[in-house]
Amino acid sequence: MNADGGDRRAAGNDLVRSLGLELRRGNRIGVGPDLTLPDSKTGQVLPQLGSVALQSGEHVGQTIAHRIAGKKTKPFVYRDKGTMATIGRGGAVVQFLGGRTISGLKAQLVWGTVHLGLLPTNEDRAKAVVSWAGAAMTHRPVGRLSVEND
Repeated sequence: MNADGGDRRAAGNDLVRSLGLELRRGNRIGVGPDLTLPDSKTGQVLPQLGSVALQSGEHVGQTIAHRIAGKKTKPFVYRDKGTMATIGRGGAVVQFLGGRTISGLKAQLVWGTVHLGLLPTNEDRAKAVVSWAGAAMTHRPVGRLSVEND
């Protein structure tokens, strides 16, 4: 709840609302099949997950390159690889394609392995492992990693 008694989650981000675009369910900006802002929008709403962000970001980069080169763009196709979440020490859940679910320490290990695999450099992986090890020994939360490209 915010100060005026309204549900802040339902309000959406101020920046998104300020764009003057037609908003979809969850105060999301509707996009076309190739992830550009179209005249007519599709009904597809994707989950707000890191895997969607990674896949759609790569696709948008390809779409921009195609447009610059005068090539036809392709619709975005989300490839669901399962869902994972971690909430702290040994508290994680992994749902594989097909619905099989694991939780606890096993899920935490799967989450960590996948997370490390998605980091762009070995330096970033090493920083993550050191950070996780420190958190395990001190029982303090892990700080966020900053990844920069030079």
